[in-house]
Amino acid sequence: MISMNNKKPKQVSQERNIPIDLLETEILPKLPVKSLLRFKVVSKQWLSIISNPQFRKLHLHRSISSQCGTFLVESSNDSLYFLNHANHGTKSQDPVIHRDLNPYHGPRSRRTNVVDSSNGLICLVINTETLCFLNPATRVCREVICPKKRFEFYVNCLLAFGYSTPRDEYKLLYLNGENSLAVSKAHVYTLRTNDDLRNWRELSVDDALRPYWFNFRSVGNIINEKAHWLVRKKRTYGSGYCFLAFDLTSETFNEVSLPQLSGENQDIISTMFRDGPRGYFFIGGIEQKLCLFYQEWKNNLEVWMMMRYGVSESWSRIYTFDIGPNSVIGVGMCCNSCKITREEGKLFFVVSDAKFLLVKDLNVRQSPCLEVFDIGCVVKSIRRHVNSFVSPFLC
Repeated sequence: MISMNNKKPKQVSQERNIPIDLLETEILPKLPVKSLLRFKVVSKQWLSIISNPQFRKLHLHRSISSQCGTFLVESSNDSLYFLNHANHGTKSQDPVIHRDLNPYHGPRSRRTNVVDSSNGLICLVINTETLCFLNPATRVCREVICPKKRFEFYVNCLLAFGYSTPRDEYKLLYLNGENSLAVSKAHVYTLRTNDDLRNWRELSVDDALRPYWFNFRSVGNIINEKAHWLVRKKRTYGSGYCFLAFDLTSETFNEVSLPQLSGENQDIISTMFRDGPRGYFFIGGIEQKLCLFYQEWKNNLEVWMMMRYGVSESWSRIYTFDIGPNSVIGVGMCCNSCKITREEGKLFFVVSDAKFLLVKDLNVRQSPCLEVFDIGCVVKSIRRHVNSFVSPFLC
């Protein structure tokens, strides 16, 4: 007898799931923040992965290494834009994303100034009295009232904003001047708790800052998690110029010597200004090394690098090239890696009161060696920026 029940059993299809470790370490960390925010609704598992603090640190590390040529541009009308130099010259993407990232910008808005950008978190000063910590990728914003009645941004005030790795903290240093040159008080704000009053601390700086005269129109340049300013010594403390560094971790000030020209006993700035001003100076960082940029009136730009941080004898002049009849503000950045080296990468310079960058390719030795990069707006400041999940609410 032939059985009538000879149908083959249905094969149950099995879904092939992506291994969790591969998803956490190789796939999701390479995606942009905007995509990851959408993917949080895919499943509870994906939500848990993307919300994990360790994943977000891994994503930040990948972003710093891969998002090369990305800048945050502050225009003369206080608008904020992203600029991606890596897309310059391609048809797929506009190198400048004309999207105003400033939540306070508008015809009747409060006036804003950018302090700095650190790991995707932007620090702004609003109307000289309010701080704003903004992540433009996540659109999360936090306002902080200054303990003083008026913040007076750029008026008898020095600021620096950056990240301390050992403490895993973001800090703002606020130095208040008693007159046009000297500092009288210092405060540190740490993004720690929701209690803004507890996050402010006053530092005792009388002895540390007494020997120096300051230029109260500069923001501390963060290199190796230290803020740097170019300062002038008072005559009773030796005179001359030097760098003053503030360590974001130890919260202490230290003096860093400037390079000296061969045969001279004075620092490079004092020597070159001995017979009258002969150029411009600004601070920069290449390969996380402290650098001094000097532009002479004859258009030559010299780049000096401190090969071993804190060792005066390690200063070396690594570049000299003609930058043309332009007054520039230096911006250190890279193209092929997350740092600039003497073998690869590029230097970017903002031309004063203009709508373009000058780009120096360190691989090109012959002339012309400068590329003109049109931005499309008059630039007030420009900084490197990465997209990240860093939140101003870290508690």
